[in-house]
Amino acid sequence: MTVSTTDSVIEYVSGGPTFPIPYRFLQNSDIDAVLVKQDGTSETLTGAQYTLSGAGSQNGGTLTSSYAAGFLGVSGASLTISRIMDPVQPTDLRNQGKFLAETHETVFDRLTMLIQQGFAILRRALLRPIGKDYYDAENRRIANVADPVQGQDAATKKWTSVFVGGLIGAITGPINNALNIFYKYPDGSSHVVQDLSGANGSDGIGHDSTTVGAAIDELLLPASPTQLGRLKTLDPSSTQGGIDTDAAVTGAGLRAYDRSMQELRNTYNSWLSASSATGARTVNFVGDSIGFGAGAGNTVGDIRRNALVRILQRMLNIEHGGNNYGFVSSYDTNGTGREIHTVTQVPFVPGQFWGALQNAAAGHLPNGWALLSSQAGDIVRFGLQSEFRQVRVWFDGTQTGSFTVKLGDGTLLTTVTTTGAGTGFDRTIALTISDWTNGSSRIDITVVSGTVAICGLEYTHDTTQFALNNFSRDGRKAQYVAESVIDKMCNGAGALIFALGANDQLSVGADQTAVIQRMDWLIQYANQYKCRLIILDLLMWQPNSHWLRAQFRRVAAAVPGSLLVPMGNLISPNGVPLTAAELNTRNITSDGTHPTVQGHRMIAETLATLMGCSIRSKGLVNRMNNEWTGLSLVGGVTNSVSDVRAITAWRIVNSTLQIRFNCTCPVSGTLIGTVPLGFSSISETGNYILNPQSDGKAALIAINATGELRVFNDPGRLQGLPTALLGVITIPLNQNNEFPLYY
Repeated sequence: MTVSTTDSVIEYVSGGPTFPIPYRFLQNSDIDAVLVKQDGTSETLTGAQYTLSGAGSQNGGTLTSSYAAGFLGVSGASLTISRIMDPVQPTDLRNQGKFLAETHETVFDRLTMLIQQGFAILRRALLRPIGKDYYDAENRRIANVADPVQGQDAATKKWTSVFVGGLIGAITGPINNALNIFYKYPDGSSHVVQDLSGANGSDGIGHDSTTVGAAIDELLLPASPTQLGRLKTLDPSSTQGGIDTDAAVTGAGLRAYDRSMQELRNTYNSWLSASSATGARTVNFVGDSIGFGAGAGNTVGDIRRNALVRILQRMLNIEHGGNNYGFVSSYDTNGTGREIHTVTQVPFVPGQFWGALQNAAAGHLPNGWALLSSQAGDIVRFGLQSEFRQVRVWFDGTQTGSFTVKLGDGTLLTTVTTTGAGTGFDRTIALTISDWTNGSSRIDITVVSGTVAICGLEYTHDTTQFALNNFSRDGRKAQYVAESVIDKMCNGAGALIFALGANDQLSVGADQTAVIQRMDWLIQYANQYKCRLIILDLLMWQPNSHWLRAQFRRVAAAVPGSLLVPMGNLISPNGVPLTAAELNTRNITSDGTHPTVQGHRMIAETLATLMGCSIRSKGLVNRMNNEWTGLSLVGGVTNSVSDVRAITAWRIVNSTLQIRFNCTCPVSGTLIGTVPLGFSSISETGNYILNPQSDGKAALIAINATGELRVFNDPGRLQGLPTALLGVITIPLNQNNEFPLYY
């Protein structure tokens, strides 16, 4: 046989338990396998830790080790397989014996392999590149170096520490003398503190991966003969968000700069919203089960009260003066059924329910998921438990089909026909919901023909107001997000909060490459559209060296004005990520990944703080919340009006519960509804009198500690009960509970 390859070493950083050996080896004892673990320690594997096959084969062989594969399943480990032969010639060719070709070839093959082994060792030595006057360590450590003697000798870390310590110890004079205090500049050069007062002192102060001096040089352009200097200012009127270099550093110029920065803080580039695929003045949140609300609670309304996205939404609504709710997915597992609507399927053929468009097939959809049906007559029913006046239905326009949207009473709101020419960001006009008889409503979406894919609903009072869209879904992976989605999320949006990654953190090979490609797209389109990019790093227990966390840092560094929120570092006492067990013990997560109610609050408050919101406390924002929530009426009671803005509803304002009545009046003692605040949230239970009718009749509303509302005759009035309940009552809430259930 021959030696047809020049390799004698192969290294693996992932994969297993089967590791191909792409070069020939004569016997199993010629193979040496070294495992380098995540902590940097190395271990030479023994025969009990692996098996070999293919000795003597021209095509090489295979090493199989489940032990090594266990380490290579996590980034940071490597397995090096080398051919290491004893430098001897064991073949004895007898004088005048037969000429055995294979035996001779084996002798030559062994000598060739030994030569290759020597070259492999040589390649690991410290070498001087051809034509260069230095030795290249290829960014590797050099260990066991002696202390320097001559002036040009290499200095070790320990020797340098002792030397610098000697310099510091030699300083004499008062300790507060700036000339006697050692100071190291950001570039590593040695100085004393007094140097900071010099003409170039700003170069000695670090700032955002550079220095204060460099940052000032970037801000101030070269002076002209007639100006002191020019200041780079944002131009809100520019469709490119460009730089106006003609603003002189004068009072007027500085005031223009301040106004521009204030507008940037307040509206997140909202002047670009005319081109937005998701609507004017939007913040788009792209996440997985964490953003979807996993861990925020298990009863109706828990997602809305406790999930990080919805807490942040209330804070941003106050900041922008709006009260829209934004997009909510049609995905009803572990989320939306406990948020703002329920999702019920009514199949035309009993037992044959809607399918799902997901993962790569749904990569072009903003939320990465849709209910899918090709059966005419199939219905998906959304139970609306809230008070929003209008909804938009989001659907997949790349499908070909048609569907109707009707109220629960059968009123047709719209008919939609798709021809396949859509983008995945398709939605109806704002549809007015007018059926609120019992404080809740519903819409039915029915397949008429073809294939229909329903992504979710967008809740709004005013489509021109600010909205936060939550494009999250359980199990969503970054690797499946299409380029078109990242393009549209950045184009015209005030901000994009990218919170994917929990389901990608163990990706290797092609899957990992796909995630890195998405990081490149984030850089490309956030810069192209000047979108405020916020990377929410929720890999809370992973070390800083984790490959995906490093990618997050790369993206943030490449997008000016972006914001990186590394929650694992921020919630740790010393900045080092806690372990999964520690996160669970501190009640931040339930399983090392999914936040608890407290974890959701911490993430939302951190985001609000870093985004500059004026209100950044969950408790405070709920006490300031001005959103009315429709009261689900029972006992035969119905609302007196169909306008959702005037129906019977409740809200929390400044630590008080306000209840608005505009409904029919039942007989005395009837339970008409329950405000879902939880036990003992109401501090002053008792009776509250509503506005009397023109004939003097009035009702008394009794509320208990669990929020139950009952109607009684007003004992101070003999006229009896009115025909309708009309008015607003205000009830104090407990202050000794820091976070009542609603909060």
